[in-house]
Amino acid sequence: MPLVWLSLLTVLLTLTRANAQNPCFSPTIPTISTTQTSICAGTSTILRIQSGSLNDATNWKWYSGSCGGTPAGTGSSIQVSPQSTTTYYVRGEGNCVTPGACASQQITVSAPFFPSLGNNGPLTCAKTSVTLTTNGGPSGATYTYSGGAQANSANPATATASQSGPYSVTVAVSGGCSAIATTTVTSNTVAPTVVVTPSSQTICSGQTATFTASGADTYTWSTGATTASTAASTPGSYSVTGTRASNGCSAMATGQLTVLPTPTLSLDNTRTSSSSRCDTPNGQIGFTTNVAGGDYSVSYRTSQLTDVQTKTVTVADSRFVLSGLSGGSYYGFSLTSAGCTGTNSVTVTLTNPVPPSVSISPASQTICQGQTANFTAQGGDAYSWSTGATTASLSVSVSGAYSVTATASNGCSATATASLTVNPLPMVYAVTGGGAYCAGSSGIGVGLSGSESGVNYQLQRDGNPVGSPLAGTGSALSFSPQTTGSYTVLATNASTSCQQAMNGSTTVTITPQPSAPMIVTQSGYAYPAGVSSLTIAQNVGPVSLTVAGCSGGMLMANGNAASSFTVSTAMTGTQTYTATCTQGGCTSPVGSFQLTVLPTTLSVLHQDVDYGQTQDQIIKPFLKLANAGGQPVPYGELTVRYWFTSEGNSPPTDFQLYYAQLGAVTMKYVPLAQPRQGAFGYVEYSFPGGGSLPANGNSGPIENGILKKDRSNFNETDDYSYQPNRDYLPNARITAYRNGVIVWGQEPTPVASQTAVQVYSAAKDGGITSQIQTRLELRNTGNVALPVSALKLRYYFTSDNGQTANVYVDYADLGASNVQARVVRLAAPVNGADSYVELSFPGNPRQLGPLSSLGVIDFRLVRSDFGLFNQGNDYSYAPIYGPVGLNNRVTVLLNNTLIFGTPPSGAPARVGAPEPVLALQAKVLGNPVVGSQAEVEITGVVGQAVTLRLVDLQGRTVHEQRIEQAGETELVSLPLGQSRGLLLLNVSTASQQQRLKLVRP
Repeated sequence: MPLVWLSLLTVLLTLTRANAQNPCFSPTIPTISTTQTSICAGTSTILRIQSGSLNDATNWKWYSGSCGGTPAGTGSSIQVSPQSTTTYYVRGEGNCVTPGACASQQITVSAPFFPSLGNNGPLTCAKTSVTLTTNGGPSGATYTYSGGAQANSANPATATASQSGPYSVTVAVSGGCSAIATTTVTSNTVAPTVVVTPSSQTICSGQTATFTASGADTYTWSTGATTASTAASTPGSYSVTGTRASNGCSAMATGQLTVLPTPTLSLDNTRTSSSSRCDTPNGQIGFTTNVAGGDYSVSYRTSQLTDVQTKTVTVADSRFVLSGLSGGSYYGFSLTSAGCTGTNSVTVTLTNPVPPSVSISPASQTICQGQTANFTAQGGDAYSWSTGATTASLSVSVSGAYSVTATASNGCSATATASLTVNPLPMVYAVTGGGAYCAGSSGIGVGLSGSESGVNYQLQRDGNPVGSPLAGTGSALSFSPQTTGSYTVLATNASTSCQQAMNGSTTVTITPQPSAPMIVTQSGYAYPAGVSSLTIAQNVGPVSLTVAGCSGGMLMANGNAASSFTVSTAMTGTQTYTATCTQGGCTSPVGSFQLTVLPTTLSVLHQDVDYGQTQDQIIKPFLKLANAGGQPVPYGELTVRYWFTSEGNSPPTDFQLYYAQLGAVTMKYVPLAQPRQGAFGYVEYSFPGGGSLPANGNSGPIENGILKKDRSNFNETDDYSYQPNRDYLPNARITAYRNGVIVWGQEPTPVASQTAVQVYSAAKDGGITSQIQTRLELRNTGNVALPVSALKLRYYFTSDNGQTANVYVDYADLGASNVQARVVRLAAPVNGADSYVELSFPGNPRQLGPLSSLGVIDFRLVRSDFGLFNQGNDYSYAPIYGPVGLNNRVTVLLNNTLIFGTPPSGAPARVGAPEPVLALQAKVLGNPVVGSQAEVEITGVVGQAVTLRLVDLQGRTVHEQRIEQAGETELVSLPLGQSRGLLLLNVSTASQQQRLKLVRP
């Protein structure tokens, strides 16, 4: 045998020997039990291992369809819900066993069904039972009913029920599905509510009553009638049975009839008579009747009235009367007793007594509106007018008919009528015109605002007619001019003679003529003021005149309504100017002013010997006075004015007279209260040395110079009198006066006062810095001086730590002690600022002149925590280094009103309330510190103990000092030793402290 086969046989023998040593026992085939072998689709059942052993198998495994088919679960039991009939298999598996045969169990699944239960109800009086019918049950099903319903043995799908209420049926299939259906049987056995209308009646004999039944569908009466209504004429009860068609139920009702006798009514002539009075008729008609004694209602008709009349009468002894009747025909009598009426068709006529004969005198009248007419009635014993009056006479004033009813003693009355016509008064118009007329005129007109045709109008003065009446035209009337008095107008209708006073009155008075006004020269000019005639040189400017003496009136001056005007001096000769005054409509005589303009004989010659230097320390206006006239002029009568602007705050009062041929010359500077074109003031030259300006000659040179006290420069380019004349030439902008009257040149015209300033700034530190050092300069660019004490400057910045910074004034041209500085925090931060530095100058008496500077002011800001500022986000910061530059983000206030700059949006433009200032105030006098000691000023802690401690940035103490009881102002010298750079100073009391930074280079 080959070696390979021997080896294989050896292995097989070895394996067989091993299996014999370790046998594997297969599971037994189990038996299966189940809770239900038949189920309804959608429900479940449980399959269990009833008996069997797994042996070496590990678990029972279940399958559906076949043994080992579709897995259905594991374990000793499973719950299944097949939708159709299914066979389930189970066997032991796992470990070493080989799967073998299965036990099986079939589960039969029935399809569900959905029955319904109905009935043929409802129950009624005619139908005492109903049939219950089940639909939808499968073949072979059983039916079980609830509620006492009896199933039909022949057809179990039906049952009989005799009570109302809910019923159910359970339909079941053996070993399969079951279902329940329900129905409700209703009952309709309510009997109808039968009503007889009316339930009782009373009729008179011979009448027929009708009873009507309601509430049912069919009726049967005790009379045999089968309709809803039945007729009855004999007394008694009438019953009816009513049946409801829907359920056959019925009910009964009854009506009761009573029959009364009808009364008789016969005329009794013996008790019938006519009335003897009209006011209270007393006629009567008598009757006999068969009714018993008592009160009854009797109806009748009369020719006097259209409606049926009814009276209550009293029957006694079978007789009664209708009383209180007036004349007329009466018929249609009827008497009612207990609802029964007897009638009589007889007509009875009664007569009335004779009425009185009444009349009114007069029968008609005509009056005017506002008058009264009288009417008188006669023929009766008593009277009643249509107005309500009850006297024989009547007074009336309104157009129309008036009737009176007269009544005689027998109560009878009659009526008469009279008519009244009231003519209207003339229409009322207003009296117009009147007033005051000027003395000397013929008077003033009086009129009427309107008129009517056919009406005459009489003018009356003080109650007496004036002239003849004017006939109305349909429009306004005008009477001739009238003199003094009170005027009214009386209108008379030409056809009716009716008169009417017109509305109102007017008064005519005399107004005296006003006096002639005065035309005089105005004050403040280079000629006498208040004169009504003036002689002046040609071309010296206009002459201003004012008109006076017309209080409360209207002036007409030089042809215009004005109280002042100017006249030219361009033409020589004499001119007369006039004015009138109108007061109260009266015009005064003419007032006049006479102006004589003479040819110019005096002149001023000017030479500029400064060789065109317009911006230096001196003005050199060399002058000559020239006289072209034939008569000498005393120098004592002459003055000369040189007009210019003096820039800066130093007055130009330093005068130099180099040479004057005419002798003594006096110079003085006169500042102007109101600026003029090219001039804030002028230098006036006068000549007190005697002598005269020769005829047809000149004064010779007047060589002089004008300087300011501080020797600062002038700017002559804008000076009114400046002309760059290299030789002596006439200069009409240098004015000359003789005895105060201008005789040469024209003065500069006044200009409006202009308040204007500018602020220039320069920064001394970069954007990020431990202190803000800024230089400010305020310049007056306007033409009026400004009070320094009323000025404030504001510099807006951010404190960068939310705390109030400290401010110091290190230098100011006007003196650092004259500048008050404070830091004001804004109520709410705005863009670029939460605070501002305010510089002010309280109590400073100076005036900042026009075109001048307040000088530079250097201030310094230090944070309270000695931290760094970031000027890049400061509103007023301008990175200008070196010379100052214009900065319109620094604002200026004059008397708390903004006059320069633009504050940040949202910041107040007026003065804000300062924040409270801590009582302790400490500041370093001079920082950075120069030298070996720092000077510190302490205020606000008078009487308290104060500790000063100076440390370096490493916290080492440089110097410590204590003041036991501080005065109002303490000046302390702190030795710095060898320390340099940034030092920190802490100043404290028992309740306050302040930290300062010191810088020692």
